[in-house]
Amino acid sequence: MNRKTGVAIFLAIFIELPIWIYLQFWVLSQLNPDRLIWFLFWVYVPTLFMTSILGKLMLGDKDD
Repeated sequence: MNRKTGVAIFLAIFIELPIWIYLQFWVLSQLNPDRLIWFLFWVYVPTLFMTSILGKLMLGDKDD
């Protein structure tokens, strides 16, 4: 993993994703959805982190 990939992963995990998740959480909380929607949201959160990390790693490998 090179420096550019590491910076991209860091920015995605600690800046981009928390803002996106908070905005989605805020919209959902304003809509008062069912338990199923909340379940899907909380399943989506770790999935989003994992796919973001894997995507950045795979994209970084292709740049080398």
